[in-house]
Amino acid sequence: MACLYSPHSIVSLTNRNALTPAKDCYGTARPLLRSARLRTTPSARSQPVVSSKFSFPNIFGNKASGTQKSRKKEVDAAKKDLLGLLEGSQRGVVKVDRGEVEAVVDRFNELQGDTPTTGADLSGVWELMWTSEKEVLFLLEKGIFAVGPAQASYQVIDVDNGTLQNVITFGEDSESAFVVQSSLEPTSDVRVQFQFQGAELRLPKRTFKIPPLGKGWFDTVYLDKTTRMARDVRGDTGIYSRTNLPLDAFQ
Repeated sequence: MACLYSPHSIVSLTNRNALTPAKDCYGTARPLLRSARLRTTPSARSQPVVSSKFSFPNIFGNKASGTQKSRKKEVDAAKKDLLGLLEGSQRGVVKVDRGEVEAVVDRFNELQGDTPTTGADLSGVWELMWTSEKEVLFLLEKGIFAVGPAQASYQVIDVDNGTLQNVITFGEDSESAFVVQSSLEPTSDVRVQFQFQGAELRLPKRTFKIPPLGKGWFDTVYLDKTTRMARDVRGDTGIYSRTNLPLDAFQ
């Protein structure tokens, strides 16, 4: 997730009286938010649960030309190497050699070639496999006090409607979630820009709203039917696996 709200302000939501002011990931101070209004939303009561065991199905079918077969072998080999590197990394919480991960991502970028990655195929609910982004890793490792440990992290991209959601689910049954809403606009064959619209910490019986602040971009350097890899404005890398969840799963 390119540029998430500071985890310190999210953790401070457990303080009933006020939110501690903090700087966002671009260094801009956010105003102090007091007496957050609480409300119940149906979406806060139940969040979908998806297994974090990833696999890469055959995306080429049974019949392929010589060139397709050669590319398929390269993709399969790269995915095998990637899965080996990410095994046991807990989405990046457990340190792995980032240089090796980036080298594999570079291989995928070469395989992508000049094929655009900002079209309709970019839309979907993508589950995080690995990231270098510190804010996301903080929440994945620490969870939120009195809410529970993090269960999964998603990006929900809807190119047609120009929306992006960054989602982290919490609790044993993923009944709570931190959701950042953004607008999204492709600006090239590989790049999309986004602008934060708002954020919410959704609990089973109440929702805390957080003022929107920030914007940025990310490049999708590799995309196929099951896998997406992105690099963002701050130099972070994210690797995602497509899920079967609908685009409105976290509305």
